Amino acid sequence: MNIPGFKSGKKELPLVPLRELVVFPHMVVPFFAGQKTSINAVEESMNGDRMVVLVCQQNDVEEPGKDDLYRAGTIAKVLQMLKLPDGTIRVLAEGRQRATLRKYDERKGSRYAVVSPIEEDRSPSDELAPLMTTVRNSFEKYIKYQKKISEEIRSSIHNAEHPDKLVDLIGANSNLSSEKKIELLSITNRKERLETLAVHLEAENEVLSLQNKIN
Repeated sequence: MNIPGFKSGKKELPLVPLRELVVFPHMVVPFFAGQKTSINAVEESMNGDRMVVLVCQQNDVEEPGKDDLYRAGTIAKVLQMLKLPDGTIRVLAEGRQRATLRKYDERKGSRYAVVSPIEEDRSPSDELAPLMTTVRNSFEKYIKYQKKISEEIRSSIHNAEHPDKLVDLIGANSNLSSEKKIELLSITNRKERLETLAVHLEAENEVLSLQNKIN
């Protein structure tokens, strides 16, 4: 899901830090923002093309700085912003493209980041088809233990045309740790992304299987 004008080079965007939430492309997510700098960043995007970069915090602090943020994030489009009576805002955003943070800046009461977008490789690959099947099968086993997934999402995962989309959809719909999700966001080689996801899913399945037996 590459964005016109973002395919190459670097771009400065308003930045919104998120606590314990990693956003992937193809993912529509609601979140609340209460920090003035985050509210300003969302409002700044609404005055332009509605694009922001969403980055998960490494540390649970009220006012995260550069060293409190992961370097991998996702460029997202703000679909909706609702101001609440308590001064916070509720945001609905859609992940569009993975990105690497290159520079962090605070000015005029808002946060900004210079990012390098990571292109989504949509080319078909017969070589990776067996690995994609392995990942799909591991995820089917995973959701039997862990999570209820709608038929619509399962169908999207089953029909994912290329590795990057498959990894992003599963990453968005799994309960993997933030660190593992950030790892999946940051890897640029799609074979390596698939292999990494396969390892993480199998590790989760082993733990969940053992817990199920104990229960």
